[in-house]
This record gives sequence, structure tokens and C-alpha cells, in this order.
Amino acid sequence: MLTRININELLKIKIQKIFRNIILPLLIIVCLMYSHCYFEDIQQPTEAQPNDTITVKLTICEEFAETTNAHKGIVGILMPIDWSFLSGNYEYEVNNGLMLESPAWTDSLEFYYPADQYDESMKWICLISDTGYTYSNTPSAEVTLHLQTGSLEGCFKLAYLTTKATKDLLGTGNTAFSYPNFIGIPDSTVCDWDDTSDYESERTIEWESMFNRTSGWTGADGIYSIPLSGNEIYSTENPGSTLFLFSDTFIGDVNDAGIRENHSLVNNTMALLDGNQPVEENIEFTWGMSNEEPVAVFVPDTPESQEGDWYWLMDGIALDDTIYVYGLRLRHNDIGGAWGWDIVGISLISFRLEDGLNPVDVIQMDTPLLYNGADGSQIVIGQAIMSLTTESGNPNTDGYIYVNGVRSGFNGKEMVSSRVLPGNISNFSEYHFWNGTEWVSDIQKCAAITNQISMEYSLTPLASDKYIAAFQLNTMSRSVAIRFGDSPVGPFDPYEIIWDCPENDEYQNVFTYNAKAHPHLSEPGKLLISYNVNSFGWDSFTYGDIYRPRFVTLDLTEIENDIDIQDDDDNKLGQFTLNQNFPNPFNNSTSIGYTITKPGEVNLSIYDLSGRMVRNLLSDYRRPGKYLLKWKGMDNHGRVLACGLYIYQLRIKAEDGVYWQKNRKMIYLK
Repeated sequence: MLTRININELLKIKIQKIFRNIILPLLIIVCLMYSHCYFEDIQQPTEAQPNDTITVKLTICEEFAETTNAHKGIVGILMPIDWSFLSGNYEYEVNNGLMLESPAWTDSLEFYYPADQYDESMKWICLISDTGYTYSNTPSAEVTLHLQTGSLEGCFKLAYLTTKATKDLLGTGNTAFSYPNFIGIPDSTVCDWDDTSDYESERTIEWESMFNRTSGWTGADGIYSIPLSGNEIYSTENPGSTLFLFSDTFIGDVNDAGIRENHSLVNNTMALLDGNQPVEENIEFTWGMSNEEPVAVFVPDTPESQEGDWYWLMDGIALDDTIYVYGLRLRHNDIGGAWGWDIVGISLISFRLEDGLNPVDVIQMDTPLLYNGADGSQIVIGQAIMSLTTESGNPNTDGYIYVNGVRSGFNGKEMVSSRVLPGNISNFSEYHFWNGTEWVSDIQKCAAITNQISMEYSLTPLASDKYIAAFQLNTMSRSVAIRFGDSPVGPFDPYEIIWDCPENDEYQNVFTYNAKAHPHLSEPGKLLISYNVNSFGWDSFTYGDIYRPRFVTLDLTEIENDIDIQDDDDNKLGQFTLNQNFPNPFNNSTSIGYTITKPGEVNLSIYDLSGRMVRNLLSDYRRPGKYLLKWKGMDNHGRVLACGLYIYQLRIKAEDGVYWQKNRKMIYLK
């Protein structure tokens, strides 16, 4: 029997909530070893001359004391390829010394945050402090760097990253990251200071306002939207209804000063919107009740569930009159006290709605869609559903429902994919998983489709035969990003940042995370994207304005034009040709030929199946002619790559404005 949660219980739950929201995919014991740093201040010039010397000053703060393990710190800098590091030093309250360039850490940075995903003219360098140290308080460090600019001119977006020099820590996303920081060479007039993204997006106040409420449901986490008609396409004639799913939710009141009062925190709730417009009068919220007190809508009740387990709701889909929702089942453990939580299962919850928001015929099923690897990695399926059925209205239908997920581990978060026919959604033996080359029945064989995504994200088909993933960059970040894929399983292009979340500046101790799109609520030529806001401290429990979803709208018009490239059918004059590599398969070296009949910028790169560029063979201006390049199976650092399937991509931007792109596959054997 549940009663109203008192303030001490709320504080305890808040600690637990912060932990499971931010670090769920990682091993509990490993996570407790990590401390977090952040940038308090960055002083960087906005302009410089070619071959000039500039000074950058960073103020780096520690959030936790380090009394046992002496450690070094690292600072990464994303800079133009012809820049160089001259010198650096740091001053801590407990120590001071030099910052030294580290090729090994630079390679690690490049692995986790490939520089070409920001700009092909950029590179990483990574610096490490010359000594390690412990400290009993939480000091801040002043880091001074001297950099030499090069001969390249233009507006450059620098990035700064800092964390402890701890093995595998870069891959967790538990780092302070600042991007972009503009500098113009030879002067600042070459920079557009509003150009934090190559794409146009704007804050969508109407949708935010609908969830900014002062009584009853007053804020929640993990927003998902399900069109009850099953149609994923925006419609003015038949808008239908939308079911919203939320996880941890505040039920209570917010007073005129914006302070929470008489509130409870429940594990999951729902809302029903009539139509597809953000009209407050058209939305109704619901939660469970027990002894006249708020409780979760869904409480685990499966053979594998135990008392005290709870659901974090993931994505769902409506098939006919039945709704299916994937639920992350969580359980307290005693390893970390109040910090100890485990993902213990994934359930598929099916139900129908009667009388508006009343779930009936509820069935909860344990699933095999959770896998814990011996190396500490974890696969969770259910975060992002994409329907390619006829009923969905989406393009490129193949009859399948794609139920995507995340593989978490020391490589950060990677997208993985499964698919199933609608009639078999409850038959888990019929789920198949993408292993990089084909669909297989073993979840352990899941291959990374792309990396650097958030725990929750979305994948949406576009009319241009492309697929767009919307996500938060890394575990928690102020950057909402997108990637374009050539198929539901890639390959995916480098990411593009489309929104810099302002809440990180508007509030103290606030972080943003888990961006995802809502295509059926998006007007033609637009994509509505939400993200979550939370706080490190107790502010979310105090201020009603923090813990609610935010929305931005991405303009797809220019994007569709950008990716509306000529394919072979449009290339009737044979202006461009990308040949199949020969030999293929190959075990030593292979040759790639291409032909162009128009002068322009030519890029030929090789990608692995995660969408990560492993080798740039060419990025230069070329005149019309036939060309041949040889590849020996090595990456940009001269390291021999693993055997397997690779994608090589030719991109041409001709002087007359024509843009052409072609991908081909090749197999590398040893």
C-alpha cells in the first residue's frame, strides 16, 4: 500500500533518479569511481592573423573531492589542421605544472569524437598534466594555453574538452565539452555569430507551454508520443489522437512564485492529446491512484518481476486498437546504497484505452531484449520505434517495425537495431537483430550502426529516401544533434548540431538530455524535437519550471534540398561515376576508380558500419578526368583495420553548384 511521499523520501528518490537517468547504462561500481569536471569560464580571442600566436584561458572546476587516487587531468582542443600547440600550464590550489601534448590521448579523443564529424579541416590535440594529485576539497584550475595559428583562413569552431586521465573515461561521455567557440582568421567579420548550426531551428514555445503546468501533472521525464491511428504522417484532415508517455513525474501544485507544493513523485504517467496541435484544452493527463494518493500507471507484474521494481517507459506503437509499450524494468540494489540501481529487464506492455485514458486488458510480458555482456557492455532494445508498414504512411515501406536500442559501455552509447513484423510483436523469437551484414536471431550479435547518441533518441524516414536520427550528443549535453542515414541501418553521415540548449545557461546545476523527434506532430517541411531538462541538485524538486520537456522545430526544407543529390538515374549524362573497387573482396590492397566531367571539390572517404569515417583518401579540388586511388586497409593513423564490410563514399561539389554522392560496399579479408 502506497502513501504520499514525504520530503525525506523525495530527496532520497531524487538522488536515485539523478543516478539512473545519467548513468543507467554503466556498471554501478565503475560509475562511482568517476568524478566530473566542468568549464566555469573560457577566454578565447574571436579573431587572429594567419601564423599568429593566441592565448586561451580555461577555468576548470571539480565537482567532487579526490582523496584516494592521485590522477592527472586532460584537456582536448579541436583546432584547424594547420594549427599547433606551443605551450601550456595549469595552476590549482593544490598543485601547478605544465600541460604536455599526448599523442596517445589525442588518438583516444579522435576515436570517441572524430574530428571530421565537426569539420574536415579540423583535428584534435590532447594535453595531459605533468603530475597527478589528490585533494580534499573541490578546487578549480586555471589552464593557460598558447596556440600557433596556420595559414588557413575562415571562421573556425573550436571545441574544448576536459576530464580525468582515467582509462576509458572518454567513452562514457562523462566529460566537460564546450562547442562551438568561434574564431575568425584573419578577422571576426568572417564569422556569423548566430551560426551555431548549418541548419535552421527555432524554439517552439506553443508545445513547451502546453507542458508548463501548475496543478496536477506539473513536470515529467522521458516524453514519448504515439499516434493512436498508427499513421506517422502529419495530417490536417484526420489529425487523430496522440498518447504521450512519461516516466518519473511530479504530481501536485506550483505556486505563483514557481515553487512546488504538496507534490509527489510517481514512476510513470500518460497524457492524451486530441488532434495534433498544442492546445491546452485538448490534452488530458492521467496517473494511478491508491488510497487517494498518486501512483504510477504501470507497476511491474511479470513472472520475473519482484516487489519494488518499477518501470521507466520507453517507446511504443499502436497496432489496430492495441497499444504496445516497451518498459525498462529497474530494481534497487545494495551495492551503492541509495545510488544502487540495476536494469533488470525489459517488458512489453500491451493495453487498450477505454473512456479516454483508462487502460484496460493490460498484459505485461518479460522479453529477451536486454543483454549484459561479459565486458560490461549492455544492450537495451525499445528506445526508438520506426514503423515502415503501409499503415504508418511512411516512405520506403518494407512491412517491418524497427525497434531500435542502445548498446552502452566504454565506447559510449551506440545505436543498435532489431525488427519484427507487426503480427509478431509479442513473439520474441521472431525479432531479428542487425549484425552489420544481415538480420540474425541472436541479440548478442548486434552491431553498432552509429555512435555518440543519447539513451533515448528517434529515427525517422524522410521523403528523400534518407533517414534522420535525432538525439542528444553524448550522455548529457547542451547540443541537440542529427545524423542522416542511407537506410534504417546506415551508413550514417557525421552528425550535425542543430540546437544549443539555453537552459544550461538560464539555470544553475541544470543539464539537458535525451532529444527525440515527433514526426506525426511535425508540420510539412518541419521536424518537432523534444529534449528533457533536469538538475544535479534539488532544484527540480523546488522549482516547477525546470523539470518539463522543451521543444524545438527543425526546418527540413533546406535539409531536403541539401540531400537531394543526383543519383544514377539523374546522372544521365554520365558526369560522375564511382566504380566498384577491384579486387573485391581484397586481402592486401584494393583500387577505387572514379570519373568526373565537371571541375569541383572531391571527397572520397571510407566508413565502417557504425558510420565512423576510418580513412579519408581524398579531399581536394579536381579537374575533369578519370582517377584511381589505392587503399591498403589502414585508417587515418596508419593502423590496419579489422576485416569486414566497409562503405566507400564519393562526394562531389561541382563549380556549377551540382552536388553528387554515391556509396558502394567492399569487403576486407585477411
